[in-house]
Amino acid sequence: MEVVARLIEEERLGAVVTVVEGDGLGARAVIDESGVVAGRLPEGIAGDVVADARALMEREQNRTLTYGDTAVYI
Repeated sequence: MEVVARLIEEERLGAVVTVVEGDGLGARAVIDESGVVAGRLPEGIAGDVVADARALMEREQNRTLTYGDTAVYI
């Protein structure tokens, strides 16, 4: 993933997000401070996932979070 390599090279915070259960299973996206920079997330949860990913990035943590019937690994 070229975008991830660029984030690492520029020493910027980022996260790879993967839908692991529910609608959009397997969907992936790369998120940085500005939002989704590559890939796609299910529309109904994208805003919440981006907000949660930003919070986790700041603490350098990862988690699987649930949004209704959809689980996302950040």
